[in-house]
Amino acid sequence: MISFTRWGCLILTLVFIGCFGGIKQPSIKTEKFKITDYFPINVGSEWIYKDKKGNIATLKITGINPRGNIKWYQGSNSSNAKNFIFYVYNEYAIAKGKLLFRANQKLISESDEESESNSKEATQVIFLKEPLRVGTKWNFTYPEGKYSTFEILSVTDEVFVPAGNYKDVIRVRIYMSEVGYLGFLYYAKGVGLIKATTEYIAKQSQPPDHPAADDYIDSLNVLRLYKE
Repeated sequence: MISFTRWGCLILTLVFIGCFGGIKQPSIKTEKFKITDYFPINVGSEWIYKDKKGNIATLKITGINPRGNIKWYQGSNSSNAKNFIFYVYNEYAIAKGKLLFRANQKLISESDEESESNSKEATQVIFLKEPLRVGTKWNFTYPEGKYSTFEILSVTDEVFVPAGNYKDVIRVRIYMSEVGYLGFLYYAKGVGLIKATTEYIAKQSQPPDHPAADDYIDSLNVLRLYKE
């Protein structure tokens, strides 16, 4: 069963090795771009991810739910990993230079005669933040007091996934030192999240800049974008 933390990493997987790297260029290259350039949100858009074991995770934007001055886009995630159908009913918004993510999750097991369901309260996380340049950093504190540090490490990665070859990809590291959680999110211009990795490592003061293992990787397999 995919954990909420892992789905948070995938957004959307998002939630399942591609090659990355590329020649380093001045980080100012992406400063002229906004988060909307790297995470296009429109009703009807769909991202389908696939992991190394063949499990499929899907995110589809299904509607809009404005609240206050923020336009929240409603998304539906589903996954078929390990005999579970995994649903995440979540929301996404871009406001004040931040990509916001709120998720309510419901787990439904197909392996039991009686379906088991479990709902959790929504948690709001910032998954990307302007300025889009190397060194931009922010923290997220979980309700139980633990926190993760997000940091943009590169804006010039080249990433190969089944959906295509993308250049000038933004790489974001997520690190929770208390439990050794390490994750990476990769955003491509005009596409959105194209890859996410999740792993646990020994506690260290300076986490690695690239994934240390390739056990849990979600890569974009199919993309369907719609314009409003």
